[in-house]
Amino acid sequence: MATSLPYVNINFANGQLGITTPSEDGICGLVPAGAVNVSSYTEKSGTAYKITSLACLSESGTDALTYEMVREFYEEAGEGSYLWIESVEPSDAPSAVKALQEAANGACRAIGITTALAADPTTEVKALQAEAEDLTKRLFAPVLVVAGIAAPATVGDAVDLTSANCNREAVVCGNCTSDTAATEALREKAASVGLLLGRIASMDVQVSVARVSDGAIAATEMMLGTSAITTDNAKTLHGKGYITPRSWTGKAGYYWSDDVLATASTDDYGLIPRRRTIDKAYRLAYATLLNEVNAEIAVSSTGGIAPSVAKSIESVVATSLETGMTAKGNLGTDPDDDSDTGVKVYVDPDQPVVSTSTLSVSVKVKPFGYAKYIEAVLSFYTNAN
Repeated sequence: MATSLPYVNINFANGQLGITTPSEDGICGLVPAGAVNVSSYTEKSGTAYKITSLACLSESGTDALTYEMVREFYEEAGEGSYLWIESVEPSDAPSAVKALQEAANGACRAIGITTALAADPTTEVKALQAEAEDLTKRLFAPVLVVAGIAAPATVGDAVDLTSANCNREAVVCGNCTSDTAATEALREKAASVGLLLGRIASMDVQVSVARVSDGAIAATEMMLGTSAITTDNAKTLHGKGYITPRSWTGKAGYYWSDDVLATASTDDYGLIPRRRTIDKAYRLAYATLLNEVNAEIAVSSTGGIAPSVAKSIESVVATSLETGMTAKGNLGTDPDDDSDTGVKVYVDPDQPVVSTSTLSVSVKVKPFGYAKYIEAVLSFYTNAN
């Protein structure tokens, strides 16, 4: 016979609200042109804030476009994601990328710009690229820049960005609709920076923002300015180096056309996942090799680095990358080869470190391939064929 009294037991189920656990790989920044109201303090220029949800902003005290971009970011990234915000005047957008990354102590992996690019964005795109490159060289904090542009009346008139050589910048064209004409006009100029930035924040570094299996963009209607998006529009803009919404037959909603950056298709780092993958490898390698600065290097009898020391350095760097990337599925390892870690590190033991005080290390990581074009042959068959 049971000894306990009859009862009803209700257990609390957690994890049902879609709240994300912030990942360092997904920390993003936003540089809006309007005022921001965070924690009851309105900021128009010069101060950076880290927020974790849309609730951190005041809808009534924040510039309408800024609020919409942050809302779109969290619709894609999920509540709890880290987003740094610094509001600036439109003309200060390039320098604000640097200021925001410095304020975040290099934490941002991608920074969105809602200041609309000009009809010919070449000069601005290159200025943003220069700021991003400077952050890599000076702060050792590589970053991807996402900027928006309004679609020209005739998409064929869009400036070709494939020769801009800006492999740290994604330019997005395409916008959501809005309830108010004023906000809709702003959305057209800034495009869907918040949505694309949020998708980046939610994905592992090796994943394409255009991967169909991850579902549609978190928006019910996407436009090019005030016109409906067509497949021909998307094809034209994609060929010129832009990212734009597109539709797929048999799929509801809109998807990103691709993950191209403002550079040639032959650029090793010309895709968002390639850029993010190599940037993560950069950060890990930097953090590991930093510990070797001014360390004593044992010298071999021939004047080079002692082979055991060279191997030790190789091992330390490789382990860092294998732990931080291979184990997380960020690298394109061969599943049929257990020895393939996707990482190769080499320290030449014959280098004259005594005379040069320079330690040269070769670090390589293996990327994934991406099935951008799929061709299949379909036919009937019988037992005979």
